[in-house]
Amino acid sequence: MNAAQALEFRRPLKSSDFIESFVGSYRDEVAFVESDRILHYDIEKSINFIKSFQIDFE
Repeated sequence: MNAAQALEFRRPLKSSDFIESFVGSYRDEVAFVESDRILHYDIEKSINFIKSFQIDFE
């Protein structure tokens, strides 16, 4: 979650295609944190995302 936030602060710079794709998929599930809020639900969504994420090696 923190790394995804940090990448957004580095825009317009880009990372590797894989990382950009990964973060894009992550952001489909977990929104950018724009203001202070309880992060419990974001953490739960992050855990579920990591557990279900499939890497396509092709």
